[in-house]
Amino acid sequence: MAKLTCRGRGPPSSAWTWPGLDLWVRPIAVPAAYALDVAVQEVIFVVGPLSTLLAVALGGPVAGLVVAALLQLAGTIVFVRAPAVRAWRGVPAVRHWAGPLRVPRLTVLLAGVAGTGMAVGGIAVAITGYAEAAGNRHLAGWLLAAQATGALVGGLFYTRARPGGARRLPLLTAGLAVGFVPLLLTPPPALMAVLLAISGLALPPALTAIFLTVDQLAVPGTVAEAFAWVATAFTVGSAAGSALTGLVVTNSVRYGLALAPAAALLSTAIMVAVARDRTEASVAGG
Repeated sequence: MAKLTCRGRGPPSSAWTWPGLDLWVRPIAVPAAYALDVAVQEVIFVVGPLSTLLAVALGGPVAGLVVAALLQLAGTIVFVRAPAVRAWRGVPAVRHWAGPLRVPRLTVLLAGVAGTGMAVGGIAVAITGYAEAAGNRHLAGWLLAAQATGALVGGLFYTRARPGGARRLPLLTAGLAVGFVPLLLTPPPALMAVLLAISGLALPPALTAIFLTVDQLAVPGTVAEAFAWVATAFTVGSAAGSALTGLVVTNSVRYGLALAPAAALLSTAIMVAVARDRTEASVAGG
């Protein structure tokens, strides 16, 4: 059951399409499109755990896996058949063996993304441990849905914000770290759901700022590849966070919950370097 409800969220696979959709999205609206993309993804993590709980209750773990696989297949088909995706074309560019990683600041940014992924992946496992310690495994799905609801709200509100890019990265990842700290109190489930919803508010804004920064840093012709690196870094970080949390959460739920703010704080320190480099580059460029 825990394995079915602990899937970590990450950057949406459609993020790379937005900058090139001039016919559908005005350039000034791309930041809002990023935020909306991340926010809509949170619907998955509201409906997904609850759908899994229902499928497992009706047909057991195998039914949960089958439902998840069918939904993912259906979503993939809809995505690849979308007119905007089918019309997208890459930008001609001189190829380089390092691709987008030839930009040092982008490589540093990916380390920060991995830290954010570690926090998000770790919290999912820790919440499952919390639910099991509370004597009700089914709580995990509801609690993760509560966090996703908070993230959905945060993303929708952030669509109204002015673009910030790299300058906001430290602030937003710090907000993510602060949001995780109250979870260490391990309160009763009802209050934990509220705290988890609050902890999710900063994630979509942070991912949106990451997307905007990648769009600015990536060499023309490597943007799609750069976004693939973002997804990879987030996934690797999430897997590492899940593994590390799994090692400690069986002994102490509070220790398991502590990894998320620590990882988010590490991400914040890295993002400070990314933001500072961008500022220095802007000053140097006049």
